[in-house]
Amino acid sequence: MKVAFPVGKENGVEQIVAEHFGPSPYFLVLLKGGKEGAPIKNTSTHFGGDKMPVELLAENGVGTIICRGMGPKAVQMCEKHSIGVYFVPEGTGVGEAFALYLEGKLRKAKEGDGCESHSH
Repeated sequence: MKVAFPVGKENGVEQIVAEHFGPSPYFLVLLKGGKEGAPIKNTSTHFGGDKMPVELLAENGVGTIICRGMGPKAVQMCEKHSIGVYFVPEGTGVGEAFALYLEGKLRKAKEGDGCESHSH
């Protein structure tokens, strides 16, 4: 199990889950049991790459994304790649978000979800 969180730095579960999914510079990966996996540098189209962020994470074996918000196209792409998406409230740290996920206390995204107010 690989769970990815959009973040501003390469490591550290104490950091806050980033406000925006796609333009986040890194994705912190936690493995089963909460151990940190190798962070994924965001080399997607947001940073001049040729893949969408969801495709980048799918290629790296991520099965779950926990974020603050995500555009509707990204939510659809996650469904296509069988990646579960869960939302956390503003100010939630990665460690806290992971614990809430394991406890089944996060809202799972569904088709039609997504932050329309941003150009995702």
